[in-house]
Amino acid sequence: MNTYMVGGHVRDTLLGIESNDIDYIVTGISEAELLSLGYSKVGADFPVFLHPETREEYALPRIERSTGNRYTDFEVITERVSLEDDLLRRDITINAIAMCIETNTIFDPYNGKQDLEDGILRHVSVAFVEDPVRVLRIARFAAKFGFVIAEETKELISVMIEEGMLNALTSERIFKELEKVLKLDKPWIFFEVLDELGALEILFPELWKLKGQTQPEQWHPEGDAFIHTMLVLQEAVDFTDDIVVRFAALVHDLGKGLTKKEDLPKHHRHEQAGIPLVEQLCDRLKMPTEFKKVGMMTSREHLNIHNWNKLNPKTVVNIFERCDAFRNPLNFKRMLIASVCDANGRGPTIIKVPFSKVDEIMFVLQQVRLTDVSDLVEKKFTGEKMKMEVRRKRINTCKSLLTK
Repeated sequence: MNTYMVGGHVRDTLLGIESNDIDYIVTGISEAELLSLGYSKVGADFPVFLHPETREEYALPRIERSTGNRYTDFEVITERVSLEDDLLRRDITINAIAMCIETNTIFDPYNGKQDLEDGILRHVSVAFVEDPVRVLRIARFAAKFGFVIAEETKELISVMIEEGMLNALTSERIFKELEKVLKLDKPWIFFEVLDELGALEILFPELWKLKGQTQPEQWHPEGDAFIHTMLVLQEAVDFTDDIVVRFAALVHDLGKGLTKKEDLPKHHRHEQAGIPLVEQLCDRLKMPTEFKKVGMMTSREHLNIHNWNKLNPKTVVNIFERCDAFRNPLNFKRMLIASVCDANGRGPTIIKVPFSKVDEIMFVLQQVRLTDVSDLVEKKFTGEKMKMEVRRKRINTCKSLLTK
């Protein structure tokens, strides 16, 4: 029996990147022999086994043949399948490299090591088309490693798009990739690559519609709304690892995609127009609630945050209330951070807004939240009367803070 590490761990090791995601393949042994050695099979459909001591997963070489249009439509074959056959089913050459544990030698039948050195993302075989999520994965790898996609792979992806194969992608698989992308150091490259491939319009139409939507040059010297959005995402990445904030930065200006050409470069009420688009995107991808709440909040409020110093106390309390900031200050703060990123995502020539603005607004929120209402309790106010009086006191507290 020979044991091989395969896939991402080998790729990352060759790149000098630390990786804990290890996949093993064993050759020269049968399923029955593995079971006799104490390995236990994970499931009935896949030839994956748990080591009797370490409980790590070990797989037999396999090939997967498509049996339908859905990504779940395939059959698994293990009989007379070699390691080379197994690697052939993988998506791109840099993920089709194996390293033998016993000898520490590299098995690289598809020249993945050379593509690693050259910085090229290339499909292993035409079986690439059997799983449309690979289009998302290759764009993610382009963003992660800064590699370019081979021309023949671009041509293959074009065929997949023309044949409507991306329409078979489930919302769960798209969001899973998006979640990984938002954790990267340069996630904007993912969206730029999807656009270059012709896939952005299909997978993220709300973002695609921002392309060519000009903006007032006085406020947006960087160019159209798509360029602006990518710069805002960069600002968010530079400031925080919180992917909810990064997502809010990504979707804050979706409403600009609906502006009619004759109204450009102005985008009146784009913040309101963007709210249902954020909701639509989040619902389509079945994203967690916090993404939708913060994304919609940022679309609605980012201009108010830009004009914070011009707002009166009543308006400020209104914002706190409709953002549910008294009960959920974390999501409110996320919106504030995304809004500051929006102000700063306009190219290198602008004067940037300091992130201390977030702390200043959060201080006001905290003080207003701590407004003393004990006298109202003593007066036994209840219901709407209590609500109105609490609100009046909060506005007064806010007034005293904003006039200092």
